[in-house]
Amino acid sequence: MGQRRADVVGKVRALEDTRDAGVVLVSGRAPMVAAWLLHWHQTIAVRRLRPKTFEGYGQQTRNHLVPPQQPQGTPLQPPGAAPAISPCRTRNLTPPP
Repeated sequence: MGQRRADVVGKVRALEDTRDAGVVLVSGRAPMVAAWLLHWHQTIAVRRLRPKTFEGYGQQTRNHLVPPQQPQGTPLQPPGAAPAISPCRTRNLTPPP
């Protein structure tokens, strides 16, 4: 940022003008499911929950919400994307010819 107030005000106004024009700025990558849930539990939930609730949410997050098959660094699939495993494989069925 700028050293003077006028520099900062100018940069903020430029960002607001960009936002008002409808331009979406993307910064970095979206967090992975596991990384986001663990971050939420360790930094956000710890300040808002009672100790027993925090402990229970931690167990639920680790046991049920963090995908065990997702290797570290695997991005989330966008909505509507094809599943990684076909339904035929999950049900042990052979696909139609």
